[in-house]
Amino acid sequence: MPQRYDNYPRVALITGADSGIGKACAVALAESGFDIGITWYGDADGAERTAAEVRATGRRCEVAELDLTRLPDAAVVVDELADRLGGIGVLANNAGTGLATLFVDVSWQRWREVLAVVALLASPAAAYVTGASWPVDGGMLLMGPQASALPDDTWRSV
Repeated sequence: MPQRYDNYPRVALITGADSGIGKACAVALAESGFDIGITWYGDADGAERTAAEVRATGRRCEVAELDLTRLPDAAVVVDELADRLGGIGVLANNAGTGLATLFVDVSWQRWREVLAVVALLASPAAAYVTGASWPVDGGMLLMGPQASALPDDTWRSV
């Protein structure tokens, strides 16, 4: 018999939660009853603002700096957060980076850095969505042939 979602710790760890989507995920999960662990890289003040919003929901929040380009050593940070929170039931790998360089001009080292950096479907409402692939690309996949009707390429850099 499969385990029910309710048996997992109501604790979520969100990487890159110092702003944007990560911050929104952290607050949304806290509002759904999760204690939250957030990680940040480069914006300690942003992480503290996120933590304040999470705590305003009445949930616990732990914060830690995490540089995912330093694997496997960075895993220690996740272990420490799990210990401080009493486990982890949800991991939302939100941390990311990108490039504004033509693909053919990207160095091998920079390519590896982008790939090294790894709260969708984390609630009970998503119990029936299993084994699915979800493209998260800002709608670019849906542009398809319609993109050729645009007057120029500026939509790519917005």
